[in-house]
Amino acid sequence: MRLLALVSLALLLPLTACTGSDGADRKAACAEIQATIDALGRTTVPETAGTGSQTFAQTYAEAAKQFRATAANTTDQPLKSAANSVADALDALTDAVSLGRPPGPQITTRVATTADALQKLCTPSQN
Repeated sequence: MRLLALVSLALLLPLTACTGSDGADRKAACAEIQATIDALGRTTVPETAGTGSQTFAQTYAEAAKQFRATAANTTDQPLKSAANSVADALDALTDAVSLGRPPGPQITTRVATTADALQKLCTPSQN
């Protein structure tokens, strides 16, 4: 199960390129998103050494809370929507992990899809 939980975390890692410059608000929100991702990575990876699924669930729940806080603090509507979608996907992941179930393909696909949409908003366009 830990391996599957880490797969879900890995789906968020492409967001590390979150450095968009589409305005100060988006740039600040993307910096907060990056900080959340960094914290998620620092917390989740060491947990593979033997802690239980409840710790993973707590970690994912905290990340979802941070994504929602970022969404609440931005006036950028597309970014707000995308951050809330990632938070909702992390909630689904939290629910599965806290019940001791491996996250199935629907959950991991949802995390990947929402993370990809958020990444596109935070990555400068290549024009």
